[in-house]
Amino acid sequence: MKVTTATRIISAVAFAQASMFAGAASAGTSTGSLAVSLTIIDGCTISANPLNFGTVSGIPTNLDATTQIGVTCNTYGPTPYVVSLDKGVGAGATVTARKMTGAAGATPVTYSLYQDAGHNIVWGDGSAGAPSYTISKPTTGGTSWTGTVYGRVPSQNGITSTTYTDTVQMTLSY
Repeated sequence: MKVTTATRIISAVAFAQASMFAGAASAGTSTGSLAVSLTIIDGCTISANPLNFGTVSGIPTNLDATTQIGVTCNTYGPTPYVVSLDKGVGAGATVTARKMTGAAGATPVTYSLYQDAGHNIVWGDGSAGAPSYTISKPTTGGTSWTGTVYGRVPSQNGITSTTYTDTVQMTLSY
């Protein structure tokens, strides 16, 4: 038998193909399971921009200012969200008459926070005379809400020249 170059090439290709599939044979199979899970918890965040009444040379008339409160939640259902604002940290403050304090010895500046532009509904902590703000939840999916806080410093006399501040705690119930 005469071996030609073509015969050698065919033999080499056949050997290579046989070698490729030699390991494909299986001795058996085994199965297992993969556990997959997801836990979603109720979660919300609340944030606000600062409320700044500006720089003035006295308070002969009401000073009004606004800011925004933002709420983002992944919860839904029949129970509404409730946003409450406490009385702040100023000595002698109430939710209807909050107090900004300044330098030592300076008379505190009284101010109020409202739910409406007409300054009729105090934004409080849910106690009598100081309602919290209620937001309806959607029935599916989460929600984002932005609301306006209306601040007012009523006319006041005898106020010392200094910077006045307060910190009001926001609480979101859901």
